[in-house]
Amino acid sequence: MSKYRVCLIGAGFISEVHAEAINKIASTELSAIVDINESAAKNLASKFSAQHVFTSIEAMIEANVADVCHVLLPPPLHEPVVKQLLNAGMQVLVEKPVTIDSSEAYALAELAKDKDRILGVNHNAIWFPVFKQLRDKLASGKYGQLKHVDCVFMAPLRQLQARQFSHWMFAEPGNILLEQAVHPLSQIQALVGEIKEFKALRGDTVTLPNGQPFYPKMSATLFADKAQAQFHFEVGVEYQVWRVRAVCEDGVIEADLVNGQLSESGKTRYLDAMDFWLDGVKKSARALWQGTRDISNYAMALSGLKERSDSFYQGIRHSVADFYEQLSRNTAPMTDANFGGHLVKLCEDISSEVFDVKADIKEREIKTDDNFDVLLLGGTGFIGRHTMTQLLAAGYSVGVMARNMNQLDDCFYQDGVSLIKGNITNSEDVEAAIARSTYVVNLAHGGASGSWEAIRNAMVGGAERIAQACLKNNIKQLIHLGSIAGLYLGDKSPAITATTLPDPQKEERGEYARAKAEADLMLLDMHRTQELPIVLMRPGVVVGEGGIPFHSGIGLFNNTQHCIGWNQGNNPLPFVLVDDVASAIVQAIKKGVTGKSYNLVGDVQLNAREYIEELGRVLGRPLHFHSQAVSSLYGVEWFKWLVKKAAGRNVPSPSMRDFKSRGMVTPFDCHAEKSDLDWQPESNRQAFIERGIHCYRPE
Repeated sequence: MSKYRVCLIGAGFISEVHAEAINKIASTELSAIVDINESAAKNLASKFSAQHVFTSIEAMIEANVADVCHVLLPPPLHEPVVKQLLNAGMQVLVEKPVTIDSSEAYALAELAKDKDRILGVNHNAIWFPVFKQLRDKLASGKYGQLKHVDCVFMAPLRQLQARQFSHWMFAEPGNILLEQAVHPLSQIQALVGEIKEFKALRGDTVTLPNGQPFYPKMSATLFADKAQAQFHFEVGVEYQVWRVRAVCEDGVIEADLVNGQLSESGKTRYLDAMDFWLDGVKKSARALWQGTRDISNYAMALSGLKERSDSFYQGIRHSVADFYEQLSRNTAPMTDANFGGHLVKLCEDISSEVFDVKADIKEREIKTDDNFDVLLLGGTGFIGRHTMTQLLAAGYSVGVMARNMNQLDDCFYQDGVSLIKGNITNSEDVEAAIARSTYVVNLAHGGASGSWEAIRNAMVGGAERIAQACLKNNIKQLIHLGSIAGLYLGDKSPAITATTLPDPQKEERGEYARAKAEADLMLLDMHRTQELPIVLMRPGVVVGEGGIPFHSGIGLFNNTQHCIGWNQGNNPLPFVLVDDVASAIVQAIKKGVTGKSYNLVGDVQLNAREYIEELGRVLGRPLHFHSQAVSSLYGVEWFKWLVKKAAGRNVPSPSMRDFKSRGMVTPFDCHAEKSDLDWQPESNRQAFIERGIHCYRPE
């Protein structure tokens, strides 16, 4: 055959990177996409010119449109899907981990052998450019025999901070190893071989809502035939560290996986004093060269003159390329099912020895009444939890839709709460839930990424589908939570009031703000033309217990230590406590208002400098606010745009209007909100600081 016809099983985020990698290989063509979400599959197929779209693997196999399949599904689905594809005669590349059970991994390896098929596992960390350099240096023998490997992996974990415990990695104590630790462990195994023995210790324990323990930290000494290794693993930290150091007989090689830099130390013919000086000079020169190279690669990638150079993309690209290189030779890749199975077995053994895998899990009853007063869409999120609590206190029964109910907080299992399993992107799920309610509160963000069309379809289209379902089921009131981002906030006067319409020049705004404005206008038009019983609520910068302290309304956080302001940072910002947002929603239901728009901005309005200073004290961290002139931010964006445009990329030009609005200098007049809803947001400055900032204090 001239080319391998490739099918991607799964159309999630990582599928785009696989599609890009496939398009770089001359011997492959992307033929088909399979995903139960047909819309996602069609979008991916359209973007990468795949001819076929299927919602089932069976239909794809029957159509005979692929020779190779990339399995890009959640880990629990790997084993049955890979088995089905191998039995159908497919060559397979599966995302890590190969399976969630080592015995299943080894069984798949045997099946691939019996079927004379190649089964590879995408352990892309082995192919990070800087780690590949380290491997090449070791293979060259420049520093002699490998004696010891030291690996430190410390990374943020957004889901842990945001209490989004429905992710697969929280389902069992050992899953965090299969989800995160498998990356650095794959690098260690690539250097020292299969781990034959280990000694491990766990760190602190986090108790999940159902009583199950979660272990964000562990350290282990690993023994293999080639060398031994020391491994420290930790997630949930702010400062990311990922280093692999290979100690050899005659020198040391260290790879910094975060910054993509390699350093070497060895002996020369000179005396120690001169040797140390030369070593420092060489390291400094190499770091300068690598830093210059990286910033150049970034600029060229931004302009479209060069492909992406980040380790994640390059790792997948080279991993995929190696798979097809070995496939062309009919040989198994280094990272085959046995390689992946060894890693799964190691994670199982560490978990069994040092994690409490037999913890006392609370059995919690899921209550689902036939009908309820208020349906919360997006109700398991930050604002949703507080809104549900206040609705229950006011005597309303509440329905909450969730995709996964394994690790919801205890508050969702109390009397008066009905949990509905479903996905807010699925129209049938949403309509079925709305039919059981009297009031609907839409807290779902509805966001997306990519093109303006994709963002608009998700945010505006999602809001419209919910509104149409409310009309169909004669809902008494739909409360839609928008955002003040849809307003224009770049002038110091006049004040924003409840009658202020969304930005009349919304086309000049960023895609998020534009979509929020269009959704508001669409819903208000449905009120006029179809009598949709809508109440629009636009919260300001929401803070409080359960939220994320590094809010984009305060500034641009390239990292959590440094906030780049949208302006000088001296103007009052439209803060509001999450409890006050929830109380406004409850009051709107009590008052029965419809056809109204309300802006939820509190009485205490710190500026960005004050907020960052207080947050730094609370967290015990050196946080810094960096003021910026709007013209400077705008100029930087124009420079980026010119570079991209010169490279032929079709990108929208930046807008001064959008940058001015991000500074939020326009004052708010919330008299109507307080009068109509009898709304009383927190007015005491110290109480606001206690409830809105001190709540982020580490336990």
